[in-house]
Amino acid sequence: MNIITQYSPPITQKIQKIEYVILMICVCHFSFVLYICNINMILTNMKRQDIREYIRIQYPNENEGCDWKEYKNLKNSLCGHEGDDVVSYVSAISNMNGGTIVLGIQDKTLEVIGIQNFGNYNIESAKAKIAEKCRNLPIEDLNIAELRAEDTDQIVWIITVPKHKAKLPVYAHNKAW
Repeated sequence: MNIITQYSPPITQKIQKIEYVILMICVCHFSFVLYICNINMILTNMKRQDIREYIRIQYPNENEGCDWKEYKNLKNSLCGHEGDDVVSYVSAISNMNGGTIVLGIQDKTLEVIGIQNFGNYNIESAKAKIAEKCRNLPIEDLNIAELRAEDTDQIVWIITVPKHKAKLPVYAHNKAW
């Protein structure tokens, strides 16, 4: 028996509660780390069918917060025809509650088409172009994840679009979509 339990039972109970809380935090943190590791593994070791299934589960419906776009050619689709390019959709989704745009997926069928022509864009330059063309977009929360099918080498991008800041709509092509 240690000094704390010998002389102060209420302190012992408090210490046991604190130890339990610390243990739960450690377990939750460990589980979270495992969860993150599993996500990374799923995103990097996928076949075409796995990507389709992942999209079907994570982004099952097109709605105001999620849009699937085939866009095989980013050169003309990232910032191109007003109202039908990525920056217009980023503006619209941000001006709602934020959400996701999945590029390289066929509308309605969820078939993995893949982005075939990136032009001069990679993830960082695409983020920079979106930030440049979408005025008031909170870019610190803009994210682009790349899924590559190891069996077909097709690439899908998942763009996470942040919600606009209060009283600051996001503009693309000088319009708040």
